Amino acid sequence: MPQQEADEQHQAEAANPATSTQRLEVLSADPHLRSVVAGNPSASVALLKLLAQDQDVRVRQAVASNPNTPWQTLEQLAWEFPHAFFAHPAGLLQLLAHPEQIRVDEAFWGALLRVASIPSLWWNWLRSHPTLRTSQAMRLHVLYAGEAIHPFDIAQDEDPYTRLTLVELLTACCAQEGGSLAQTTSLACIAEQTISDLLPGLAQELDPTVRWAVASNRALSRTWLTALAQDQEGDVRASVVWNEQTTEELLRRLALDKDTDVRSAVAWNEQTPAEVLQRLAQDEQEAEELENTSDSSEGAYEHEYPFWIPVRKGVARNPQTPVETLRTLAQHHTWEVRSLVAENEQTPGEILCILAQDADRWVRCGVASNTQTPVEVLQTLAQDHEADVREAVAAHPQTPADVLQALAQDADERVLRSVAEHPQTPVEVLRLLAQNTDIWVRSAIASNTQTPVEVLQTLTQDQDRHVWWVANLVQKVVAESERLLGEQGRGKKQPLSFPLHRWYDRSHILDMSIEKQLRKIALLQGPDALRQMIVSILATDWENHNVLGAFDASKAERMTTWDPAPKTDGIAILGARRDSYRHIMASFLPALALQKLAASPQWEVRYLVALHEQTPWGTRRCLSQDGNRYVRAVARAKAEMTPQQTP
Repeated sequence: MPQQEADEQHQAEAANPATSTQRLEVLSADPHLRSVVAGNPSASVALLKLLAQDQDVRVRQAVASNPNTPWQTLEQLAWEFPHAFFAHPAGLLQLLAHPEQIRVDEAFWGALLRVASIPSLWWNWLRSHPTLRTSQAMRLHVLYAGEAIHPFDIAQDEDPYTRLTLVELLTACCAQEGGSLAQTTSLACIAEQTISDLLPGLAQELDPTVRWAVASNRALSRTWLTALAQDQEGDVRASVVWNEQTTEELLRRLALDKDTDVRSAVAWNEQTPAEVLQRLAQDEQEAEELENTSDSSEGAYEHEYPFWIPVRKGVARNPQTPVETLRTLAQHHTWEVRSLVAENEQTPGEILCILAQDADRWVRCGVASNTQTPVEVLQTLAQDHEADVREAVAAHPQTPADVLQALAQDADERVLRSVAEHPQTPVEVLRLLAQNTDIWVRSAIASNTQTPVEVLQTLTQDQDRHVWWVANLVQKVVAESERLLGEQGRGKKQPLSFPLHRWYDRSHILDMSIEKQLRKIALLQGPDALRQMIVSILATDWENHNVLGAFDASKAERMTTWDPAPKTDGIAILGARRDSYRHIMASFLPALALQKLAASPQWEVRYLVALHEQTPWGTRRCLSQDGNRYVRAVARAKAEMTPQQTP
């Protein structure tokens, strides 16, 4: 029998409901027939459960639509195929017979309510459910709240948290230079006006978390900034300090605040005048708090990071602090203050030389990480008895090649990893470290764009997936960077900073959540074209569960460059959301990543995807049919102003 005829016969057999379950199991071994088998109503429950895990989206979609698919499997596939879920007979049967067994978590329904057209039986159940009927996904659904009149139409009775979220989303869009709203002037004007209209009302909300967020918004008028600078909550007043529009006069006033957290915010702010920093270095109230505290030992580091000297720490770290003040703080009895002086790039070389001999390792680490540290000091610290100090030297951009060569013999693997990543490490050292037994050392070698081509090629065959993945990626990065240099007419190849992992991350970029991956890529040095290529490669491996759990602020880990005092849960979550919004709106996000994020159960993520300049036209058109009234409104407005791409 000719092959084509045999294939057609197998295709018909796979689609035939009369085919036995045993035969269907045999046919499902063929990848070309798997989606057909998955849609056959005679497929066994066991086979459908197995096919629901298939890598092919067509197979999973066929399972979701198969009338024989069991309820548990249908729930599992629901977030990916919500239309199939609502139309499935098993779902309707479950609703009538066992509604108590239906999942009621907000993440699950946040994904399902992306669908605008909900069958009446399901909608009536949702509206009568004691928990789900008050959920945000329900309240913002177009069937509940109605269509928005214009792209940024916000219901007058909208709750303050939703209004605040919309302000934060629009602020992130407006702040993105050269992207999203910046290229559609009319939308940008409406967005900015919407922010200005909403902020005064939010500034008067009872919840201090809302006022905290408003106080740091750069669109807030100076009148309201001055008012919030007198807020009864210290966190709100501290937030005013970080607003770009806050004047020197207001900073001077807040430097006298009774709340230590507010004064510490002023101390850390780089816009604070030098004379104010001098005064804060002798903060009397903090000095009183220190009277009963004496800590010059490293043992305190093992406890929760101490916040009882945030004012002096802020002054010690601030690049605007006068040299004489830094000189005084370099003799402070607490290691935290001395270590921040050691890290401050304005600290004079003679002070760094003294601090390099400090008894505390974290102070010496600060010196070793300071970009202004003299080379001769680095050479001395390279022989330090503490591995943390030697690791900092190995990571220092000015560390000489001969010092790196010596550190390549270090017994500590963290030191070796930093040597392996350093762009100035001699080629012969890179070759040697490529044979190291530690996978993180080999992975670091693979991430170094100065690693010889033949060594990279060998590492692409490494047994560890982390190593060969990075080696393959860096080969593409090097090729792309050379292409970009050629286009720009610059012949000389420049070393690229490509630290995909550090020992303190305790995880490889492949194993990170989507938000952590984007955060790490944002920190890479190089053109956006390279970042975009890397994210495209990462996004090909973003599975359904990755997107489902991405950008959940309640589980997010807040990562900021300044966090001198512990925050309330609400403020920490808002901070995490701001980080997420900024990364989603990054100009280096490619179409593939945005296409996958468009399926997020978080409506805020879909909102930003709808406004992103790189979002494919078809994805934006799908979002214009979203169940969330705000997502569909901005997607429609953006789609109308964006020409359809030609295939």
